[in-house]
Amino acid sequence: IVAELSSFQLESCIDFRPRVAVYLNLTPDHLDRHGSMESYGAAKERIFVNQEADDIAVLNADDPLVAAVAGRIKPRRLWFSLHHRPENGIYLEQDRLIYMATGEEQYSFAAADIFIQGRHNLQNAMAAFLVAAAIGLKPEKIAKAIISFRGVEHRLEYVKEEGGVIYVNDSKGTNPASTFQAIMAYEQPMILLLGGRNKGSDFTELMLLVQQRVKTAIIYGEAAGELKKAADSIGYQSYIVAGGFEDAVAQARALAQPGDVVMLSPACASWDSFNDFEQRGKKFKALISQTGGVNGG
Repeated sequence: IVAELSSFQLESCIDFRPRVAVYLNLTPDHLDRHGSMESYGAAKERIFVNQEADDIAVLNADDPLVAAVAGRIKPRRLWFSLHHRPENGIYLEQDRLIYMATGEEQYSFAAADIFIQGRHNLQNAMAAFLVAAAIGLKPEKIAKAIISFRGVEHRLEYVKEEGGVIYVNDSKGTNPASTFQAIMAYEQPMILLLGGRNKGSDFTELMLLVQQRVKTAIIYGEAAGELKKAADSIGYQSYIVAGGFEDAVAQARALAQPGDVVMLSPACASWDSFNDFEQRGKKFKALISQTGGVNGG
């Protein structure tokens, strides 16, 4: 069984003991529930609470809050990193992912061969590689699977190219840290759809990146006021406040020029207008797929 566990579930785990446990990162999210980063981190860390020395923890060496966990847990550690060479783990060096065991290189392959976009997805790929290697799969077969993987729905999902404009559905970007990584995944001029329900996040740092890399931000939904306030606080003015989700998509399509990327990566939960991020992403794709634009004009 491969299971993704939320901090909500881990808060109340009693005897759950994974053979291999993965801790990808700790960034501000769900603070409306946990109250603080310390409480949020403590809930995530419970994934290791019942592991023993013969179990395995896969950890992000580039996240200091994750790396600090290593001294408090029992299992054997495997590390992944974009910047540091681990004794046991996998790291990036000159566009190659290099798998290490007891200080010796075991296998490598080109990072450029990975289809999914973004440095964060390199980290995801490295973590997946270590999990598969830990349960005995051969490195060359793991690399082949990673290279052939074309991504999943609602996570930097390529929707279509129309009139020289690329449309991307990243509805799973439900907090500023996720949207930050999504923005960094593209070099083209970007029109970004932001909005929904805030989960206790501060949008200021995200808006600083938006100011640097986003041509136009289209703000909508329950969090529109908070997003606007964050933009105004740093002097960012290239945003539009839309009347709702459909209006936001319509305005994005109307503004897009050949060479642009139009991306839904809202940095917020979907619950002000949708049941979940999947429903929001499907609605975005349906609107984008309408002939003649979302307004029918």
